[in-house]
Amino acid sequence: MSTSETTAVSDSESKLKNYALNALNEGKWWLVPAATLFSILLLCKYLWVIGHPELLLESIGSIPNLLVWLIFVVFGLLIILLLTVIPSLSFSLCMSIVTSSRENEIILARRFVPIVLLGFSLLAGMLLASAFDIIFEPWKVFLLVVTLSTALAAWVLVGNKDKRIRFVSLGFGPIKPRRRFFAAAAKVLAAGVFLGFTAMTGVFPAQLALGAWRGAESGLEATVVIGYCLAFMLISMFPVMAFYTLQGTTTNRLFKATGALGLVFILTTFLLPPVLDLWAFAAGNLMRLRDSRPLPYLVDKADYPFATFDSKLWETSPIANDEKFYTIQAFKQYRFGDILLLCPARYANLSLKRLPTYYDECLTTAASKVKPASPRMKAITSPRPLDDERSCASVRSPTRPPLKTNESRTCLFQQPL
Repeated sequence: MSTSETTAVSDSESKLKNYALNALNEGKWWLVPAATLFSILLLCKYLWVIGHPELLLESIGSIPNLLVWLIFVVFGLLIILLLTVIPSLSFSLCMSIVTSSRENEIILARRFVPIVLLGFSLLAGMLLASAFDIIFEPWKVFLLVVTLSTALAAWVLVGNKDKRIRFVSLGFGPIKPRRRFFAAAAKVLAAGVFLGFTAMTGVFPAQLALGAWRGAESGLEATVVIGYCLAFMLISMFPVMAFYTLQGTTTNRLFKATGALGLVFILTTFLLPPVLDLWAFAAGNLMRLRDSRPLPYLVDKADYPFATFDSKLWETSPIANDEKFYTIQAFKQYRFGDILLLCPARYANLSLKRLPTYYDECLTTAASKVKPASPRMKAITSPRPLDDERSCASVRSPTRPPLKTNESRTCLFQQPL
């Protein structure tokens, strides 16, 4: 590299550092208001997803809760981005094993990407077949993709003498032919395995598409969601292609790859806007705003009479020998501060896109009024033979002389507290 090129590289890197420092210095003025606004917007998005945006004004009164919510929103975004870039990370690992030359990286990246895209197409075909009840075992699919990738990688790396010398040769010198053969075979096999693995990790971007899909899950309409899955797989390779094919220093290329990752996220939201729903819903699950475990909840009859709840929908149960409380079977859809949104337990395992089916069935209350009961509460919601002689036993506990031996009486069924 000439002196002028070295100077240009150092100038570009210094510009990037100055830009980052200026953004960090100015961020102290706008970061807090922007973060607060962003947190409120994402909370509003989550409430729209669960069908209860009217709870927003009651929820934004607690600033500490908004800060914690923002942290989990960032975690949710990082998880979605990680799922998106896993194929890129796998491809980068493949490139680092196969070559260390910058010139070879550009050539191999342009030749390896079509192999990965072919694997994506094969995987999308398997997903399409599963929509018509044609199921393939995962290990067979992986073996098929790896075999195809290895064959194509062998053609790219050792297809002719020039390719062998450029990509897999150990150089000139007194090296045994057997060693050269095994070194070339190992490199080709590693490339094939990692390219196949890169293609298979395309299932993670596809999973995002499936989670955000709002259409049918089988039949002819399922071909549309398979098309979205394939599109998500394809655009997930944009960051790694930007890193290996664009010119510049490693820092510049990494910066451009990060920009490509942001472009990927924007494209995904344009392709499937419910990806934002998925993001907000994932953050809510991480923060435990939502808990899909069906639990018995204690309800005070003074707050909510027994007739308030449909006994079949909420599975209401009286508590034996207790005239004040009864239980309902529900799961927590939303809990922010003292706001509690409960939904019937029968809807706990429904997917995200089926939330609109039970918007109106849920109950908004205060967390101080309705509390989760012990899972053992089911054992006492029906009449039991209390203090039955056949279920009681006397237990003696030793004491020091001259005190008398203590004798306590324990019953299997006792009056609940």
